Amino acid sequence: APGERYDNLGPLLDYAYVGFDHKPWKVEAGRKYFNIGRGIAYSGVHDGVQVNYQKPGWNLAAFVSQLPPHTENMDTSIPGYDKESRRSFAGAGVGFSGISGHQLYGYTVIERDHSREKPEDDFQDYSYDAQYFGVGSKGEWAQGWPYWVEVIRETGYSREDISNAKSNISAWAFDAEQKYVTAFPSRLTFSIEAAAGSGDNDRLHVVNTIDGNFSGRDHGFVYFGYLPTGIALGPYLSNLRMLRAGIEFDPFYRIKALRSFSVGLDVFGYWKD
Repeated sequence: APGERYDNLGPLLDYAYVGFDHKPWKVEAGRKYFNIGRGIAYSGVHDGVQVNYQKPGWNLAAFVSQLPPHTENMDTSIPGYDKESRRSFAGAGVGFSGISGHQLYGYTVIERDHSREKPEDDFQDYSYDAQYFGVGSKGEWAQGWPYWVEVIRETGYSREDISNAKSNISAWAFDAEQKYVTAFPSRLTFSIEAAAGSGDNDRLHVVNTIDGNFSGRDHGFVYFGYLPTGIALGPYLSNLRMLRAGIEFDPFYRIKALRSFSVGLDVFGYWKD
């Protein structure tokens, strides 16, 4: 039919990378899964290079990466968002496990937006350049009491809708989880998790520039990772508070072939910030 267009994007490559592991150094390069911290601020299958240096009590990591070609833009208001998204990332992190039962860590991630409008929009800029600073801790308070907590601060610049002015980003998020693993042979485990991400009071859309921030500081938490909440519902952690309670156990622990089979139930509650 007249006006129809077909985009040939294949063949596509899921994973392809090489690694060099010579303690205390480890280097990986290619298309692989990158993540830092809890994986909320930044995680995904991207093209890049990662370097790790490990010594007793310390883990240092650094990476540079970019989105694979033909990745759709998360900002669906930019003309040609379904054609490509050109974003690059650089980050570094440090982990310290010198405290018995605990690992403290901190990281920073820099995101730069090189996406182009197709066709060009002469009246609106869609760039979103962000920096993330995260600190966290994971470990066990005592036997059977594992935990994880992370706090993220986001800064940078976004573009206002209509006025096209540059706005400072001032956003935050956190995620915390506490588990209790009982002494029962079935490994009966209870867990509770709380997470939240800041929102902007004049945004009509969480990630878009059009219907996004209209004026002043942009307080919407926009990130390039993932908060694992399951398949049924995975809302964006912006202008949102979440509480999850869960229970899990191994019903067939007496059967060797099924010993690792687990059954669990999670109940989620969500509230707008």
